[in-house]
Amino acid sequence: TRLSIHQDIPLSYCSLLKDNEVYNNPLIQERTSSFINNDFTSTELSKRGKNRWNGRSFIKWLEDSNLKYKRLSCETNQRQDLEANTLYSMQRMVWLKHLPKETSSSGRISSLLSEHYLPKVEINNNFWTEWETNSI
Repeated sequence: TRLSIHQDIPLSYCSLLKDNEVYNNPLIQERTSSFINNDFTSTELSKRGKNRWNGRSFIKWLEDSNLKYKRLSCETNQRQDLEANTLYSMQRMVWLKHLPKETSSSGRISSLLSEHYLPKVEINNNFWTEWETNSI
């Protein structure tokens, strides 16, 4: 039916949003495309004109992948820490708001706001799993 009205691509709300780049930030897309396309392998292979790997290029690719993984895991840890601290502070403000006025003036507020009532999310900073740390 699209061919009968000379429409090459389907017309939908999602395609309009994509064309207007409402949800697609070009800077983010460039950054993610650089993660997907390994710069080292594409430039090395185009320079050499070969499509086979040698030991050095494979080790370099592994090192690049490990560095990207570590950088992304650090960014994820920082984002999770920020989210955990934000959640804790929001819960603490809500708890303080709903406390009766007499308890806030009597000094019992520190005992009521312990970690038993307001647990804080602990973020594991070590992303390496058991199979990644064991040598084969």
